[in-house]
Amino acid sequence: MTIGINIGVAWSTHFQRQGLDKLWYRRLRYAYRAPALFLEGMLAAGANVRFVSFDENLVDQDLGQGGEAQQVDILYVATHGMSGPSGYELALHADDWPVLAGGFGDQGPSIVIFDCCDLADPSVSGWDQAWRTDKIGPQLRLVLGFASPASVSRQASIRGTAFAQELATKPVTDAWFTSIQAGSYVGTDKPIAIAFGDDDVDAQKVLDFASAGSPPGPRTSQVPSLAWRT
Repeated sequence: MTIGINIGVAWSTHFQRQGLDKLWYRRLRYAYRAPALFLEGMLAAGANVRFVSFDENLVDQDLGQGGEAQQVDILYVATHGMSGPSGYELALHADDWPVLAGGFGDQGPSIVIFDCCDLADPSVSGWDQAWRTDKIGPQLRLVLGFASPASVSRQASIRGTAFAQELATKPVTDAWFTSIQAGSYVGTDKPIAIAFGDDDVDAQKVLDFASAGSPPGPRTSQVPSLAWRT
């Protein structure tokens, strides 16, 4: 059950960049669909909407320390994702937001969905070290995304609806994997989940059993232990 939890959604569909950077930031015509469909499904299940922002109105201050997005339990974001100097970054309309720059997860959210490309590449040795940092706030316990490019189309975006439906009966990680596998072509859209805990046992527990209806509480360790699934 998700009655009473607070959710937020955000997306970027077009990008303002200069010169050759325009080639790297292609328009994402359907990026709005998955978060919007997720929002619709969660509202029908009794959740509260606390944050909605997109395109020109979505800026890094909304997502970072003290931002409105930190007032939610579950946050769903769709845009371009990429590796940057500070780790994983999200493309916003006018600039890029470094997720691991500090402050994200200090007050919330507990669970984040980055419906974006290349959250992590587990085939690269030591990929997880970037996430073992005190820059991850204590409230953030589970990040879902893709260990691959993420399809952005009318058909693929149905995962937003599927994810909301699956959350009613499954743990969060299972719901994410099921919703991706149900709406993707074989060999594409490889889901990944990364959990943060006080120790390895705690992180694994969050990964396997975290529920949308009862999001896990904050960790107490300064630097998180990690568990992940691909």
